[in-house]
Amino acid sequence: MLIDTGATLTVMDLKRVNTIFKNPEKKIYDKFFMGIGTTKIDTYSMGIDLLQLGSCRLEKFEVILIDMENINKAYAAFDLPRVDGIIGGDILQKYKAIINYEKSIMELNL
Repeated sequence: MLIDTGATLTVMDLKRVNTIFKNPEKKIYDKFFMGIGTTKIDTYSMGIDLLQLGSCRLEKFEVILIDMENINKAYAAFDLPRVDGIIGGDILQKYKAIINYEKSIMELNL
């Protein structure tokens, strides 16, 4: 997962969700949503009861689901690893994130 302090919402790759979660319940997300560039992209949403990232347990939140293939192609052009999702401002705010750029540390208050 990539942390993006400029992203409003948390996003996960639509294709990877099917391998991470059993029978994910996806809903069409009908609000306007843009990825990289200026083109509107198909979006879905999904409620997540629990997502554990290392020792961090994130509970009861909604994520947006998109096809992240174009994003990952852009990352590959710069020899960056693929990402399964983007942690956005919604989670950073909900868990009162504190980011120490000097030490490369982020703390969430769970």
